[in-house]
Amino acid sequence: MPRTFVPKGERQTDRTALKEAFQYRVETGCSIREACKKFGVKVMTLQDAVSRSRKLSDGKTFVPLHGSPHKVFTEGEETKLCEYAIKIAKMFHGLPVKELRKLAYEYALACKSPCIPSAWEREQSATRDWYYAFMARHPQLTLKASEGMSIARAVSFNKHSVGMFFYAYIEAMEKYRFSPDRIFNLDESSLNTVMKPLKVVCKKGKPVASQISRERGKSMTFVGIISAGGSFLPPVFIIPRKRWDDSFMRGTLAGSKGVLNHNGWMNGECFFQTLEHIQEKTFCSPENKILLIMDNAECHMNIKVIEYAMNNGIVIVTLPPHTTDKLQPLDVAVFGPFKLHMRGLLNDYSLMHPQTHITEHILPDFASKAWIRACTPSNVMSGFSATGIWPVNRNIFPDEVYMRAAVSDQPEPPQDNDREDHTATTSPTSHQPSNALRSLSFHAGLSPEDIRPYPKAAARPRGKGRKRVHACILTDEEAIEKLREKGKKKSVAKKKKSSKTTKKRPQELSSSEDEDNPEVVLDDSSEYSDEADGETEDQPYPFVQKEAEIGDLFWWSWN
Repeated sequence: MPRTFVPKGERQTDRTALKEAFQYRVETGCSIREACKKFGVKVMTLQDAVSRSRKLSDGKTFVPLHGSPHKVFTEGEETKLCEYAIKIAKMFHGLPVKELRKLAYEYALACKSPCIPSAWEREQSATRDWYYAFMARHPQLTLKASEGMSIARAVSFNKHSVGMFFYAYIEAMEKYRFSPDRIFNLDESSLNTVMKPLKVVCKKGKPVASQISRERGKSMTFVGIISAGGSFLPPVFIIPRKRWDDSFMRGTLAGSKGVLNHNGWMNGECFFQTLEHIQEKTFCSPENKILLIMDNAECHMNIKVIEYAMNNGIVIVTLPPHTTDKLQPLDVAVFGPFKLHMRGLLNDYSLMHPQTHITEHILPDFASKAWIRACTPSNVMSGFSATGIWPVNRNIFPDEVYMRAAVSDQPEPPQDNDREDHTATTSPTSHQPSNALRSLSFHAGLSPEDIRPYPKAAARPRGKGRKRVHACILTDEEAIEKLREKGKKKSVAKKKKSSKTTKKRPQELSSSEDEDNPEVVLDDSSEYSDEADGETEDQPYPFVQKEAEIGDLFWWSWN
């Protein structure tokens, strides 16, 4: 533990009582002995305080003893260092202990502190004793194990993307006047026969508590649908089979739907059947519309699905990519308890049947029981409330929530002759050497940010895969027309490519004859696919947002 210095003259004196005695003497004008007798302070201690105040101040202001004659930072400098550590942690680039100690040494050099210990100079960083004392002086700081966060999810949740979603959502609400029981949220989640085990009671001192489970599991897709009114629809299960078996739906909720797919993943055809399930349970029609909020996975956005939604009164509003952890009610308040209950049911089954493996046939049964426990009205309604969907609140997120996206905020582009200097000063990993820090001109407003600037990500190059998609209303007339044009151009491009290849390989001529009809096919690719599509590389995606300009934060248009 660090050594804490206590001033010699105040080791036996309460500092609060000394200050009160000093203020009492100044206010009443009594003698020093009278004030000491009233507050239990030694006469010489109060006399030293009065003399120190006359020497260093106006004689009426209490001046405490310097806590340590070898203190490196002042209180203001330590406060700035503490604020820097908190802010950079909110940006998901927190400082480990060693980096904080190095930053303290660099900051002390820049501030030209006259009391830098020789141990700091020798190690080029602050000592561990200083670190422990610094953490004790600032109880708002703590040391935690960080969790991983992808850079895409960190920088995508920004004010512009959230504003785009609320603009499209409020536009649909003002046009159709949906009641809360007609606002639905849809999302998929993976169910696996092997899930993370629960915590168990075991002997203390054992490093790992093991639990019997299979090494590899098989998965299927669970589709959950909830309403802002606090209710939910029977779920949809995408089962990894080619032939139907009635045992798959044994023990599930009445009205649940099972869809077969060889890999158990969502694709265009499975999502089309999911929309049919929603229409059957909600009785929606062009005269009695519903609002469906979902992510913009590519399997959700094809011409067949959108035409069916328009013909049956389903208004679809998509969420911006990589923002579902904050904007999707299912991810915010329902899927967490659902997975926890699911793990408990699988663990109980393993305890009761130690010689039986969990298969895909019993997953829908367990998922239905866990879904009933997780989808309580309070959980469902709190999910819509926390995202600002219902009640509508576009300012639901404070500014500090967007701080994680500040890394991607690009400054004004530098001139060509200053580009190298700009990169060197904004790089989060470039640190100035000791001699450069000593040569810095000291000023009262110097902060750790001047020594080590906050991290800034470079501009990301445009990829060749799927272009960035923003929030929009999929069931708009203009949107459906754009999708039709895209499908026709895609079919024509495939036809031209196949005609070039048939000149070299005549035996493949029969395979290209099926592409004469420019009919739109379902897009079964995943939301997380980054593969480039050569045929559509030059074709504009119909929902790509134009570059934002000043004054058009909530406006969107077609490319």
